[in-house]
Amino acid sequence: MITTSCHCERIHYRIFTTTAASEMCTGVQFIQALGLIENPCKSLERFVVPHSKTQTIQEHGFCKHCGASIYIMDDKGNVSYALNHLTPFQADYSGALNFGL
Repeated sequence: MITTSCHCERIHYRIFTTTAASEMCTGVQFIQALGLIENPCKSLERFVVPHSKTQTIQEHGFCKHCGASIYIMDDKGNVSYALNHLTPFQADYSGALNFGL
């Protein structure tokens, strides 16, 4: 089990199992896993991508305070959780900026 949080530590989550890892261009590593987000209503923002044949990511969850990625969900419903490698309090605005928010 991996216990981690967003950069500002307002969202804490646990990753229970891992099956695969992939890295996005933003430097955030996502692990396809079963996970639990503690208190998601406080700071978690969701962006649901409009349906597109070219886009495989359908939903992106991120912290509304620091912008750290929390999870992505593909078009098949597979959830991958982010392992944020940035130093604490270093903002990662990929969660908001990738989707024009």
